[in-house]
Amino acid sequence: MLGLMDRSRIIDLFEAVMTGDTAAAIREIETQYETGGDPSSILSDFADYVHWVTRLKVVKDAALADTSRTETEKARGVIHAEKLAMVHLTRAWSMLLKGIREAELHAQPLLAAEMVLIRLAHAAELPGGEELARLAQQEERPPPLLPSQTLRREPLPPATTNLAVKPSLAMAPAAGPPIEPRSFSSFSDILALVTERRDIKLKNDLERLVRPIKVSQGRIELALEPGASPGLPGEIARKLEAWTAQRWMVLVAKEGGEKPLAVQQRENRDSLFKEAREHPDVQAFLRRFPGAEIIDVRQPEIQPVSENDEEPR
Repeated sequence: MLGLMDRSRIIDLFEAVMTGDTAAAIREIETQYETGGDPSSILSDFADYVHWVTRLKVVKDAALADTSRTETEKARGVIHAEKLAMVHLTRAWSMLLKGIREAELHAQPLLAAEMVLIRLAHAAELPGGEELARLAQQEERPPPLLPSQTLRREPLPPATTNLAVKPSLAMAPAAGPPIEPRSFSSFSDILALVTERRDIKLKNDLERLVRPIKVSQGRIELALEPGASPGLPGEIARKLEAWTAQRWMVLVAKEGGEKPLAVQQRENRDSLFKEAREHPDVQAFLRRFPGAEIIDVRQPEIQPVSENDEEPR
């Protein structure tokens, strides 16, 4: 009912994608979809597992101490962390950030999710930066001399200049996003910050498991959906404090609040599709072209009226 899948199935999907087995990946996500899995949730769980394997490569002991992870995740995650290079994990993470959004906005999320997995599977076969550099060095090496050839070395000229190398800005380590003062007056402001920080799991929890009540500077009032982790409010407070450099108080009510944002977005989209289907022009078009379908609904862009125009266009 919630569109969630067994974690071991997500790991099976991960193995198929990261080994470049596109056909197996498509079969797996279609099977999960047929048994009730939501495509956007499947991709979000996939991204969560990518993050988990990355932590196992960087802070293995701390990651294994996470009590929220199953023994299957720990055992198989360690194997994946040993086999996969960091470049493949970070590349998959970046592609999933974009792919999850595509699946959420597409009228047929399964199709969008399958295209994301296909891109990931093909990207998994690409060499990493170190391997590319090694291949480039091999191309630059001169071919071996034939037995009849000799190599004549010209004497080097005497050194007359001392060279100093100044490191470029591109060589400097990348810094994290700066902490900038900003105001918060709505739950959308909170979600926008989480999106900027690319915390996929927290973003997914805020959209599906939180009923917003009130937001002000340094204070959030909310209610939780059934199934939400009891530690979610504490996680929200800790991460907001780290991102904004100010203390946050998260108050949890037993009832009340608006519907979760994911529900609001789904209902709003259903309403737009319903209005579109009931529009006389659309109905006439569908009758004229049997089999045609409405795959997306967008609000029209309003063109600004120029002062030189005598009447609106």
